[in-house]
Amino acid sequence: MDCAECALTLEKGVAKLEGVTECQVNFAVAKMRVSGDVDETKIVKQIKTLGYGVTEAGQRPVILTG
Repeated sequence: MDCAECALTLEKGVAKLEGVTECQVNFAVAKMRVSGDVDETKIVKQIKTLGYGVTEAGQRPVILTG
């Protein structure tokens, strides 16, 4: 993520997934929090489809699900 607009693109794109009830992206700390009943692999696939990368927990940025 290079800008706040990127964070908004990710938020809206992931929020559209079936089973997602809420998606929040914090641009300042490069973290995403997803609520709902959706498989993490679907979230990762959607992020990559939107043109962004994903790193493992403990690295930046981090995807948090649940």
